[in-house]
Amino acid sequence: MRGFVLSGMALIAATYGLARFGYGLFLPRFMEEFGISSAVSGFIQAGSFLSFCVAAVVATLVSTHPRRIVMAASATASLGSLGVALSPNAGVLAVSIVVAGAGAGFATPAWSP
Repeated sequence: MRGFVLSGMALIAATYGLARFGYGLFLPRFMEEFGISSAVSGFIQAGSFLSFCVAAVVATLVSTHPRRIVMAASATASLGSLGVALSPNAGVLAVSIVVAGAGAGFATPAWSP
């Protein structure tokens, strides 16, 4: 049971803390580096929230496959975070942030019965 709890905590920490909310922590640097305006940064965050909502609905609909949902959460958060780290321009950054936001959406229903 302890391993289950610890792995759940790690997944939530990674998908929410790093992948989803990390954007806000680094936003001043992203704006400076990529020349993003405050309006564009708001649209990017809105896209991340939309992907979170869509992923949560999808995860709820396929709740009979919890391992697959957890794998989807891990994959989207990881790919999105990797994309953010390697972003050469604002477009790639925006898409990566939206993909990373889906990770938290997939993770939420998997860990809350």
